[in-house]
Amino acid sequence: MRMVKVNYLYLFILISFCLVYLHFLKFSSYQTQTILISDLSTNQYRLSKKDIENKLSNYPSLSVSLIPIQSLKARYYFNQGEMIKAHNSLDIGLKHNPYMVYSHYLKARIYLSENRVLKSLEYLRKGFAISKNAPYLSSLYFALLSQLDLTNELVMIFPELKESEDSDIWKFYYLSLKTSLGVDVKFLKSVVNTASTNLGISEQEFIHNSEN
Repeated sequence: MRMVKVNYLYLFILISFCLVYLHFLKFSSYQTQTILISDLSTNQYRLSKKDIENKLSNYPSLSVSLIPIQSLKARYYFNQGEMIKAHNSLDIGLKHNPYMVYSHYLKARIYLSENRVLKSLEYLRKGFAISKNAPYLSSLYFALLSQLDLTNELVMIFPELKESEDSDIWKFYYLSLKTSLGVDVKFLKSVVNTASTNLGISEQEFIHNSEN
């Protein structure tokens, strides 16, 4: 009986130690996450390569904003030109949270920088399927469809945008259509009408704001 009590005591100590250690990892991660998320929102890179390698553990896997830690690390690797590390980190990040639009967007940007346009488009499509309300991804998606003369795909997106009240999404959609080949004038007018109605402005004001 005494031996059983001793074993339980050791087990309790071991579990307590593990919990304390995990709490320490989480606390340390949150401190670094604050900088990572702030850098993302302000387009900065304040952490060094050493900080990225050493200050971020694999626990927790998601940041407080639900963006995978590995995806935030990939942003730094991409900025440093370390494409293999950036791709590998994003692959892990997409496993941790496959529904985070930002991970798909960054993957698309990296592929685009490598002139792998079709792979970039693949991830933009995936990201857009998850959310229609991410202007940073939608703008790149629309522009790429226009550049590749994928006018039909660009036109077919319209029904999915009809409820949008985001001025940036409508702006980039309109400009991408305008520079695409074979877009019907009546269709373009319909887009302008829907956009201006959703945004609560006149058609003339929408066109002016989009083109200037």
